[in-house]
Amino acid sequence: MSSPSGHRQTGGTCWFHAALNGLIMSPLARRIIRERIPNRNNTTHAIFWNYVRTRLERGNVRSMTNRNVIQSVGLRNTNACLRGGTFFDLYRLYEILFPGDYKVGFRGNGSPTFVIIHRDELQPMRRFNGHMYQLSHAYIMMRNPVTGKNHGVAGFIDREGRPKIYDSATDRYYTEEDWTRANFSRHRRFTRVLFKCGIYVRV
Repeated sequence: MSSPSGHRQTGGTCWFHAALNGLIMSPLARRIIRERIPNRNNTTHAIFWNYVRTRLERGNVRSMTNRNVIQSVGLRNTNACLRGGTFFDLYRLYEILFPGDYKVGFRGNGSPTFVIIHRDELQPMRRFNGHMYQLSHAYIMMRNPVTGKNHGVAGFIDREGRPKIYDSATDRYYTEEDWTRANFSRHRRFTRVLFKCGIYVRV
């Protein structure tokens, strides 16, 4: 099955694309989200799911505005500014898409499909409550200390097990930066990691 298409962001919506693109670009997570796309007759978050479905099928999403997609999934209301996001938006997205099937941190009971952790060094596999979890993708927010601007990107593990970055601002893949390492600190002109959320999938 072919890989999904990328899509260049408009406006300051990197926070949203960084959260979503990991799910779309990671083969491990993509398999899960394909299985959970609701029936076309289900109108809950219809614009958002149509956007996801079209990207997975490598279709054209240019007519779907960032504002409509973000508002459709419920991350911003009608009058809210779209610029700027944090890892709380990541949590909220997973709560909307996978209610009760994700956890923040490898602690407590249960064995959800997704576990989100905040760590500098991300190991490829983790054992939790009798299950193995594999590193799938990451939500990374970075800062340019010269300009003071922040930017979010999606890290993901490709089919060959290589860490890559997809940047929605440039609509490009980057292979030279290993975001799983503790000393990862540079992407383009951004040289400081504000936070890095690794997302593991139960396998």
